[in-house]
Amino acid sequence: MLKPIKLFSLLLLFIFPLFSQELKKELTLKVKVQEILKVEKPEISIPDKLSYKVPVFLYKGKDLSYLFFEPPKRLEEVELYEPKTEGCGAPKDQVLYKKAIREYKRGNLIGAGEEAKKLLSLPTSPFRNAGYYILGLIEYKRGYDEEALRYFKEGCNTLHTYRSASCESFYALYYKIKGEPYETQEPLLWNYVYLIGGKGKIPESPLKNCGRYTFKEYCRYVNDFIRGRVNEEYRESTFLRRAVVLYEKGELEKAEKILEKFSRKLIPHRDVILYYLSLIALKKGDYDKALDRVLLLETLNEELAKEVYLLLALKNPELADFVYEKTKAKEILRYAGIKAYNRGEYKKAIHYFEKSGDYFYAALAYLQLGNYEKAYEYLKRKKRDTQLYYRAFLEVLYRLDKEEKLQKTLEDIKERFPELYREYYGWYLFKKGDWLEASKYFENPYYKAIAYFNAGDYEKVLEILRDKNDYKSRILKAKAAIALGKGVLARKFLFNETPEELYLTGLSYFIEGNYEKAIPYFNKAAKDKNYEVKALVKLADSYYNMGRKEEAKAVYRLILSKYKEREEVKSALIGLAQIESENPSKEIEKIVEEFEKKFPESPLLPELKLQLARYYAKEGRKIEAQFILRKLINNPEYRERALLELARVTEDPEEREKILLDLVSSKDKLISEKAFNELKKLYEKENNLLKLARLLEKRGDEGKIKAISLYLKLDRVKDAERLFREMYKKYPELEELKEVALKLYEKTGKRHYLDIAYRSAKEEVFLKASYYLGNYYYKKDRRKALDYLLEVVLSDKKELPFYKRAVFMSAEILRKMGAYKDASCILERLKGVELESWEREKLLELKKGLPECGG
Repeated sequence: MLKPIKLFSLLLLFIFPLFSQELKKELTLKVKVQEILKVEKPEISIPDKLSYKVPVFLYKGKDLSYLFFEPPKRLEEVELYEPKTEGCGAPKDQVLYKKAIREYKRGNLIGAGEEAKKLLSLPTSPFRNAGYYILGLIEYKRGYDEEALRYFKEGCNTLHTYRSASCESFYALYYKIKGEPYETQEPLLWNYVYLIGGKGKIPESPLKNCGRYTFKEYCRYVNDFIRGRVNEEYRESTFLRRAVVLYEKGELEKAEKILEKFSRKLIPHRDVILYYLSLIALKKGDYDKALDRVLLLETLNEELAKEVYLLLALKNPELADFVYEKTKAKEILRYAGIKAYNRGEYKKAIHYFEKSGDYFYAALAYLQLGNYEKAYEYLKRKKRDTQLYYRAFLEVLYRLDKEEKLQKTLEDIKERFPELYREYYGWYLFKKGDWLEASKYFENPYYKAIAYFNAGDYEKVLEILRDKNDYKSRILKAKAAIALGKGVLARKFLFNETPEELYLTGLSYFIEGNYEKAIPYFNKAAKDKNYEVKALVKLADSYYNMGRKEEAKAVYRLILSKYKEREEVKSALIGLAQIESENPSKEIEKIVEEFEKKFPESPLLPELKLQLARYYAKEGRKIEAQFILRKLINNPEYRERALLELARVTEDPEEREKILLDLVSSKDKLISEKAFNELKKLYEKENNLLKLARLLEKRGDEGKIKAISLYLKLDRVKDAERLFREMYKKYPELEELKEVALKLYEKTGKRHYLDIAYRSAKEEVFLKASYYLGNYYYKKDRRKALDYLLEVVLSDKKELPFYKRAVFMSAEILRKMGAYKDASCILERLKGVELESWEREKLLELKKGLPECGG
């Protein structure tokens, strides 16, 4: 129900005394009708959803498998044709050509080269150009790759029998020497090689008929690479390509198995392997594993790591803050904010929008929360020339009564957004109470009708909305009819499809004095949380006006016990008092006094006395509160509630403890929980940790887990271990227990606690356990110790007290293993870390004899 405007709110303050003299006749009849008559401006319609287009590069990971592509491992040769010569009359060039081939086949590379070079001196010989290919083969086999490349290039640029072989050899050797393929369109094999190795584009279909190429084996490798099929000669390359193909097909487990096999090897493109392993973890929804992998990837390739971080935040917006710190990509914060906003988590959305500088979106989220002050702060910070912006800004100015700013803004938009101007200027007049003038500015018939409604011209409301049958118009017409006392007319507009319609239908019968028919509608409306309390109040009023006072009393009592924080409780309490007393008082002390005097046996009296005792306690009148509570203890129905209040006001700590210990065992869960909390506060205040631990141990598993930490604090290690064993058996994956395991290790030195703590998802617990495990295995198994210590070193948590020690230990192990360069790189991680003098000496000592990390 829309709340009354300020001018009429005063009337509601005088509801009860004004009509108390009419109670014997009919209870709150006129007043409760009046409550629905004044309607305020509807709240602004704020978008429930914000749109956001994810950048194309973030839809999915890149295909980087081309980086696994390799140049030919060897030079494949074409069969050299040896011509027949006829005696001494054979042409000289033919003889030279034949000798060159024969010597080459015999393995006499120098001799073959001399003969082939003689061929090159015969410019008119048909065999001359073939010599380039032969010389290229000779120089390649002699280890002179650059010379071989030059001869193959010449052979590729001239016509002869081996031209195609020369070109292929040139492309192959060029790839090997230069580290990148030669750009060519023909032959297709080498165009494919250029596309894959040079452009990073993998053709959709493999090559046909590898037999037509000189490099037949390499052609088969290219096809195997495209298909993702393992080629034994290029085993590592094709295995990794196969993993990527499996990943793209969605066969994540198979892909991960292959990549894991290579991830720990010191091979080229290890960063790409970690990149795909991170993507696989993301696709599987294992964000913890993805995070572990990208943290390692970050040490190898920051750009690839950045992409994974962004993908991680898209998959799990909860990580937006962390990812932003890593990438400084504000679009991730904006994305997380919009996601949170669209889920209705506006406080979380505000956090992201504030951090990303999206102040308009932050203002919209504050509007959703009804926080106009904050919305105003952000809207004025960054202006947008859109109708939505001005609608939001005007709404805020209207709600915050910033009249001067509102008028100025209205003048600013008068020409650009005339409809918006008229609407808000109308509401501005409306708020000032000039409803009839306001109605002239409202284009919307519904708003116009509201203005007349508040002006008290209910007939005009019915006239304006005569042809309007939308929900809001029907409701307003029904309210106008009820205000005119026309119940029958009101019911013509009500379809009884919503709780509001049910409530108004009940009121339409109520104003006619037909309480019997009103009751079922109030009962139905009371099932809705928005109309529950007000419908119950009218239900109780109906029972009273019918003379069914006990039923009225029961409903009032229900309201008092169930809705203690609602405004309608006052109505129920006074209604109840009015039922029992001719001259009730609004003051609870007087009400109880009157109740006890007039109705000493009333079932409501103990409840009112309990409320009075609470009031006395709040006011510091503890002796009077105790006097009431000690009497209420004799009432079985109120005994436990009274005892709980007595424990709060008694000055005797021993009595307080005794009462609370008794109430902790109450069958009433609410009483038991409250008593437990009070007792917990008492023990904490007295610093009686042992009693608190014993208390917690009796409060179920959650309490037992908390008790473990207290026992450890008290050095009662056996008690702590006893409870830990019991709880860990039941909850082996509980994070809180993993943290406790670390503390238990520190107290007992028992290694199995470290194994538990090492599985923690909390970085500080996991890293500390890793460090302890590294220390544990340092003299037993150096490789295993190194694995654990590197978890700390590679975490980049340099502020950890044991970080420097982990670096030193890792470097010592690597030196002993002969991994000097790795040891040097590990020590580099101490750059920028503040070291003690002895630590600087230790660093210099460990660096002796080590190569540079990047060398």
